[in-house]
Amino acid sequence: MTIKCPGCGAALVYDAVSGKMLCTHCVTYYGEQEIGTYTQEKDKFDNIQEDSAGNGESEKNRADEDEFECEIYKCTNCGAELAINDTESSTFCAYCGQPTIVMSRIVRQKKPQGIIPFEITKQQALQILRNKLNKGFFVPKEVKDVQIDKVHGIYIPYKVYNIDYEDEMVLSGVVGTGKSARIKHYYRHAKINFENITMDASVMLDDESSIRLEPYNFFKCVPFSQIYMSGFYSNIKDDDEDRLKEGALVRASNMFDEQVKKTVHADEVKVQKHNPCVNINAERYVMLPAWFVSFRHNGVNNTIMVNGQTGKCVGAVEEDKKKKSIFFWTVAAVLIPVFYIIINLVVKYFSSEGQEVDAFKLLGLGLVLIFATAFGISSKFEDSRKLTKADTMKRFANDRQEGDE
Repeated sequence: MTIKCPGCGAALVYDAVSGKMLCTHCVTYYGEQEIGTYTQEKDKFDNIQEDSAGNGESEKNRADEDEFECEIYKCTNCGAELAINDTESSTFCAYCGQPTIVMSRIVRQKKPQGIIPFEITKQQALQILRNKLNKGFFVPKEVKDVQIDKVHGIYIPYKVYNIDYEDEMVLSGVVGTGKSARIKHYYRHAKINFENITMDASVMLDDESSIRLEPYNFFKCVPFSQIYMSGFYSNIKDDDEDRLKEGALVRASNMFDEQVKKTVHADEVKVQKHNPCVNINAERYVMLPAWFVSFRHNGVNNTIMVNGQTGKCVGAVEEDKKKKSIFFWTVAAVLIPVFYIIINLVVKYFSSEGQEVDAFKLLGLGLVLIFATAFGISSKFEDSRKLTKADTMKRFANDRQEGDE
């Protein structure tokens, strides 16, 4: 469905800054109410025309009000399907990147119950990414100055759940230290009402990527209207309903356990027994906004996501390994002697108290902790970098002509 300008007839696009529809041809802004009145009058005129031609009631009026019409484009190379708005002129597949996308059919899709409109513009998304790259101490200069290939504004389909979670739990934890350490058991009975647990309903987007985009502010979620989708891409909801519900329940369980464990003042807290009572009291289908910014570095495609509402940036890029190595060993060269001096002072103090302390064991333990911390940080970074370079991310938002900078 194309929403046209009442003045000149050109296609309108949703403007994230003003929150109105914009005609880029005659540079005129229209509010939702103005567009709604215009489209209603146009529909009445079209229905009269059809009735006079003997067609009776229009197909649009006979259609289910819970559905909306969209054009599905199919890639003849990989078979992927994508809903593309009439304002787009893409001939490239969003998944395999090949120029083999053709009009397949017009279908009626289940209408989402809500949508969070874009609040971050394309220019703002690019600036957010540039700022993140420029602040990266280990980001190579060529990456900071990289040429952005494509910027895609995409509405991602989500199922959102409200879940009542109640459980009686027996937990264990370690209290005390050294030889006095012992295992203690705890009983907890709690109930939490989780609201707006999100599960992305697109098979093509990695779940970990969509989770990292959170949170979204659902107070700004409005009833669905195709007005907000004009000028953007959208992915169709194609994930299994049972899998989505199961995933939401797993997320609720993990968050519940995490909150309960915080009430136990012990180390190595574990759930030994539990008897959960879970109820999904509400669920809805919504569309949430995200920008996908793509660029190539050393022949590898990178895609950074920017939350289209909050501006949260998700992803990581290659680091300057030489610079990182020099920095690490410089810091180590400074810290190790300092740490050794501190250890010797500790040893002297306990020796004066008549206690024996092995300085080398303490030094070794300290070094192990330092390296373990550095490894943990590096692992988290590597996970983000893999998502940035993942094939699923590349297929989800690949070359499109409209995204050219």
